[in-house]
Amino acid sequence: MSPNRLLLKYAAKFPWQILLTLSLGFSSAVFNGIGTTLLVPLLLGILSNKFIESDKIPPILQGFMSLFEGLSGDNKTLA
Repeated sequence: MSPNRLLLKYAAKFPWQILLTLSLGFSSAVFNGIGTTLLVPLLLGILSNKFIESDKIPPILQGFMSLFEGLSGDNKTLA
């Protein structure tokens, strides 16, 4: 029996697990890219002590950033 046939025979026993693994791996890569895309501008704005224009960030992040508006520079960096 060839290695390819042996692998397909074994994989045929677990079709849902293989599909689940592939879909979770793909969605993990997508969400990792989205998370990085959202966090990099936020971190650059905080670390450079420049104010980020609030109309350019998503409403969820606006609400989160409003929690730290009353802090001074050193405390804001620490938070």
